[in-house]
Amino acid sequence: ELYRAIRAELRRVRAAVPAVGGDGPGDGTGPWADAGAEADGLLGRLVRAGCDDRVAASAAFFTVVAGHETTRWLVAGALARAAAQPHAWARLAADPGAATEEVLAHHSSVPRWRRTATTGATLGEGPGGPVRVTAGDPVAVELTGVGRPGSFAFGVGPHRCLGAELA
Repeated sequence: ELYRAIRAELRRVRAAVPAVGGDGPGDGTGPWADAGAEADGLLGRLVRAGCDDRVAASAAFFTVVAGHETTRWLVAGALARAAAQPHAWARLAADPGAATEEVLAHHSSVPRWRRTATTGATLGEGPGGPVRVTAGDPVAVELTGVGRPGSFAFGVGPHRCLGAELA
């Protein structure tokens, strides 16, 4: 049902926004000047980037689903941590930002990413000595519980979480 609704919205946006590339409406001139708010939204940006309907609808669908699930798990983690540690309730109420950072650092809803190494490297010490990774090897990057700041769980670049600013 959600996917069908996104596809319907995508048809509406595609009719209003020409697929011409670019980062945004800018100063209101150019081929998308009359597109209105549709040009600024996720679907409008995907259309302007030249994404086909399948790619644009899938990106929007997974953004909504993934954003909902990770936020839900983050809130649940914060509440579980506070319930297990009564003194944490006062800290949560006094400084929600610091409490969110702490939960992300230790109990994020996305504790690791799976990636593929693009270059070879030697990574620290394993049980048998230094761990050698070659280009093309699958790797898991631990995001939480390993001494990194909580904001690291939001990622960077193309893998930056859309909910980072909200959190």
